[in-house]
Amino acid sequence: MSTDIDISREFSHLVLGLPDLAPPGLGAQSRPGAADAAEVQRRLDAFHAKHPALTRDPARDAIALLWHDHLDVAHGKVQELESRLGMHLHGIMHRREGDYGNAKYWFRRAGHISALDALVPQASAAGAAFLAPRGRWDDDAFVDAAATGDAKFIALQAAELQTLAATIG
Repeated sequence: MSTDIDISREFSHLVLGLPDLAPPGLGAQSRPGAADAAEVQRRLDAFHAKHPALTRDPARDAIALLWHDHLDVAHGKVQELESRLGMHLHGIMHRREGDYGNAKYWFRRAGHISALDALVPQASAAGAAFLAPRGRWDDDAFVDAAATGDAKFIALQAAELQTLAATIG
């Protein structure tokens, strides 16, 4: 049986296209190499066919769509999710489209997701310790940071999405 780490790594490789595809930007722009929505669906189907015991979670689909720059389709998925993870993904979608106030609203609704505290060392290493006051990831601070467009936050956003994907059972 595969471990959670192996499944997370396989999701990153098969569905997200890592390490070949660069992580998504902070905004709504599409980037070269991102799969179209039909290809993302095909990759998700292949992933789930390989792991039939995994629950088909729309949040996983939304993460893949966000990763491949399909914000509108991802928005449709996250609007259906009432979970804290779904609300957080809703916030990411609005952050990427530049609707920062709405992003903060959804992050407040989601509440603190402790799995994201794993990003604290990476934020510190990037010179962005302000994103994790008192050792806890601060979603509102990350919205403000992403709004600057500074490319150093792209890797943190990628880690955020991968960390959230790893929380799905």
